[in-house]
Amino acid sequence: MKSRLFIQPRENIEMRSSRIARQTALVAGRTSADASAASGRQTRAFARALRRYAAPGPPDAPTHGVMVKEEVEVEAEAEAAAEVDVKLEDEDTATPVLKRKRTASPLAASSPNVKARKRRPARQITQPNGTITAEPPLHWEEVYSTIKTMRASLTAPVDTMGCERLADPLSSPNDQRFQTLVALMLSSQTRDAVTAAAIRALQTSLPAPGLTVQNIRSIPHADLNALIRPVGFHNTKTVHLKLVAETLFTSYESDIPRTLEGLLALPGVGPKMAHLTLSAAWQRTEGIGVDVHVHRITNLLGWHATKTPEQTRLALEAWLPRDRWHEINSLLVGLGQVLCKPVGRECWRCEVGRKGLCPGRLRGAAPKPKKGLKEEETERRGEEVKEEEGDIEDLFPPSRPSPSAEPSVARTRGRAGEPAQLERARTGTRRRRGGRT
Repeated sequence: MKSRLFIQPRENIEMRSSRIARQTALVAGRTSADASAASGRQTRAFARALRRYAAPGPPDAPTHGVMVKEEVEVEAEAEAAAEVDVKLEDEDTATPVLKRKRTASPLAASSPNVKARKRRPARQITQPNGTITAEPPLHWEEVYSTIKTMRASLTAPVDTMGCERLADPLSSPNDQRFQTLVALMLSSQTRDAVTAAAIRALQTSLPAPGLTVQNIRSIPHADLNALIRPVGFHNTKTVHLKLVAETLFTSYESDIPRTLEGLLALPGVGPKMAHLTLSAAWQRTEGIGVDVHVHRITNLLGWHATKTPEQTRLALEAWLPRDRWHEINSLLVGLGQVLCKPVGRECWRCEVGRKGLCPGRLRGAAPKPKKGLKEEETERRGEEVKEEEGDIEDLFPPSRPSPSAEPSVARTRGRAGEPAQLERARTGTRRRRGGRT
């Protein structure tokens, strides 16, 4: 007795992919016994689909162990041609199934996924005798030496326009110390290039011998404010400069205090300014000058978890060797100005991150340059770079031209380089707000 296979109706078959759909269509076209007998060619794909969608017959059908003659022949043919590629009968509509080839990410190629080294922040340890000692962070010496090596090949604005380099070498020692103090007071919330230009303006604009306590006392408030106008918070700093000059004249004989307490008592002088002034003016290092760069980078390195620069200073002074208190400020400030910037950190250039020693490093490749920048934006960025690296005297021209000396030039309307007044006279129109005429 010949066994029969019953195929489920076509509409009950779940179409899971285009390949299975085509195979199911072939199976549905050969459900009758005559079609099966008249079939002259069987393929492996057809046999696979037949076995997949075949259902057991009615109760009177023989057991499932008996195979159809056609299926036995198909199995033998499949074993004989195991390595032969079989094409479906409807080759004209078949599409090959392509495997997606996994390729390495461009970010991984340019910035390899360096395994992060084990880290441990600084911590306090209580000795058996009750004394508390500070244990330095793990690998801090390797990190410090790596940063020092990088800084030797990087030139930052602090290296050429730092506050300790702005005093006039031809001035008296008292005036040099006062100029260092003034530079540190003006440097708060101000770029180094602007601070250096403001000090140069004070040195050249004030009567001889230049930037001194007596000249700051005698200059009118409005004139002093105009000289330091480019610096941040120039109004408040003008008041502080006048008060400091008066205090130094009456209490310190036109010199600056020699102690940390005396410097902190001056208006507008904080811990960072006081420590840096002692180190630069009196060559006395009694603490670490911590600004926003030192505070931010040391936290990124995982040395501690502090919230204010003053907390960072106390944490660093607890374990950092004293002979490095003076240089750590310039090292980290320069690193923060060139590589580890507050916005747009260039971690792919930092050796500390490549060694897996910086837990705060950004993984990824160097960003591609933006396309389609306007000429004005490009020129503005070039001017900012020039201000950081170029001549600081450009920020303070000797005389400011009057507004009528340079007429405004129409950029978006009229002929190229034509003044706005001539354009309106020629066209008879007046440009309103929003660009309408």
